[in-house]
Amino acid sequence: MALYIEKKIRIVPVDVTVLLDNLELGIGQAASLCGITIRQLSYWTEKGIIPCSGTEKSRCYNLEAIEKIALIKQVLDSGCSLESATCEVEIYLAEREEDKERVSELNPMQLKQHVKKQVDELSNIGKKMIRNLHATQVIGEDNVDAKNVKNLEKIISFFEENPFTITTAHDIALRLGRNPYEVENDLKMLEGKRFLQRISYKHADVYRYIPPRSAI
Repeated sequence: MALYIEKKIRIVPVDVTVLLDNLELGIGQAASLCGITIRQLSYWTEKGIIPCSGTEKSRCYNLEAIEKIALIKQVLDSGCSLESATCEVEIYLAEREEDKERVSELNPMQLKQHVKKQVDELSNIGKKMIRNLHATQVIGEDNVDAKNVKNLEKIISFFEENPFTITTAHDIALRLGRNPYEVENDLKMLEGKRFLQRISYKHADVYRYIPPRSAI
């Protein structure tokens, strides 16, 4: 009786960056992915703004071209003309290439410092996104406004980092460099959301943080 021993197959992780380097999309796919029309992409290609491979009837766009399309679309959406958007993107891409060259010439110690700086910047961005999300959760989706969330997240962070502080709108305004009247309105909103408690005295109102109750 023959014995068959099943051979265990070892799966090696795929380097997605290599796959992306080989990526090519047709004009319809590229346009759809970047949020523009085929007519726009065709025009940009004919003007020499976007490189492509293939024939006029079957144009293909690689990852580099797709990135440039998306960047130009981003600048166009801010109100710039196609000429200005193309110029801004080409300057951005050129500066990025120069940065890559500078990094490649760094010695090990300089490279370590560069990587640490990049990690710190990403960490700060991550913390900012978390604070922003937390502020949105506190005030509720219906009250979301970019400027309002940015102002409120600073107040929320202050009270959570100083949970035993009892202070006035005037003091918070001085700390944050804001108008006391606007800060007072923000504090009242947070009071309504049960994030803060307002205590009224003869000469001023003070606010204190209400820590969330632990689930039993």
